[in-house]
Parts: sequence; C-alpha cells; structure tokens
Amino acid sequence: MNNFYSIAEEGNNPESNFQLKNIGNTIIFAMTGYRDSPTRKYERNVTEDDYDNQFINKISTTKPPYEIPNLIEYHFNFYKKTQRDQETFIKHMKYVVLPKLKNKDIYYEIVNEWIKEKEASLFPNKTSEVTNNFTLTGSQNVQINQNSPYSNQNFQYKSEDIKDILLLLKKDIENLSKELKEEINDDIDYALKQVSKNKDITPQLKSIGSFVSNIGTSFFVNLISSSVYDLAKGLLGI
Repeated sequence: MNNFYSIAEEGNNPESNFQLKNIGNTIIFAMTGYRDSPTRKYERNVTEDDYDNQFINKISTTKPPYEIPNLIEYHFNFYKKTQRDQETFIKHMKYVVLPKLKNKDIYYEIVNEWIKEKEASLFPNKTSEVTNNFTLTGSQNVQINQNSPYSNQNFQYKSEDIKDILLLLKKDIENLSKELKEEINDDIDYALKQVSKNKDITPQLKSIGSFVSNIGTSFFVNLISSSVYDLAKGLLGI
C-alpha cells in the first residue's frame, strides 16, 4: 500500500473517479506459454511505486486537465486526515510525482502550480530546502545548491545565461555515446522550453547537474571554457 493516497478497499471498486484502485498484494509481471502448453504466470509483490505510477497515470489521463488540482486535493485531504503531515505530502508531489511528469508539459505545469501555491499558502516564510525556484526574468540573485562548493556565493543571472548554459551542454553531449546523449537530451530540451516560458526548472537543473557530475565535467569542454561556467557550477551543483 501507499499512505499518500486514498485507495479502495480490496475487492471493492473505487468510491469516486479520484480514488485509486486496490491492486492487491501481488501482480503478474510476465506470462509464458505456447499453444499446446499451459500458461505460466510470474508474480511479484506490489510496491509503493506501483501506487505512485497509478496516481501518475490517473493525472495524465484526467480529462479535462483542469480537474487535476481537484484530484490532488482529494488525496491531500485524505493524507491530512490519516497522517496529519501536510509538508511530507507536498514533498512527495514535488520530488516523486512531478519529475515523472517532465515530458507531459500540461500535466507537469498543473501539478507544479499546485505545489507552488500550497507552499506559498502553508509555508510563506520558509525558504527552499535545496534550491530556489528560479524566476527567469531580468537580473536575479541565485541561491546556489547547498551541496555545491559555491553555496555561500550569490550570482547575478538572466534567463539568457541559463539558455547559454543549456545550449553549451547540448553541444557537448554530441561527443557522448548515443545512450548517454539520449539519457539527458530530453531534460535539456525541456529545460530550454521552460526557460522560454519563464517557468521553474529546478527539477531539470538538479537532474542535469547530477548527470554532468557522474560523467565528469572534463567531458563538457564547451561549458567549462565559457564565461558562464562559474554560474553553471552553482546552478547545477557541480
């Protein structure tokens, strides 16, 4: 089971369109067999991820999409009654659910907007625990990733600086293997699209920074030789 969601009782249909289906204790993940032989089923235990994936699928199939905030509120209200910890639910939406919607633009934006509105209304005086939500308009102060050696510094940046960093990264990944390039290219493209809309790109910057760190910055020749490299180190946490 998964405590974040309202789930139907085992054997019962969901009480509403928003409630999740109870998928039991085990699920079939593979079947084998031929025409003249019995079918063999392979089962595994149900995990919390299975309910996260069911919830994400429900988000991405909700029509019309403007009903999505009502869907999230339904489960948020359930969680508050059973766990009484609003902040943990919001973190789950932000760090578990939202990243899995990154290639579904409209759904990502709606869920992200719900998260930001809740944070602003429930925790107006609390600063972000990891990084700021980057508002990419004009010249801004950046709160650097706290794990970065540049965490005590403030930088001035513009949305064009972020675009420059992302475009340099796109140029550098052309020299990587096809598999590695495919792993990060979608994140970079989506971040570029969000920057153009002045949207929050915190999840993408975290993902890109982790990728660059794992590969090694020395492979990103165009980036490290550029005038925006110091800013990139702070924003990406590398």
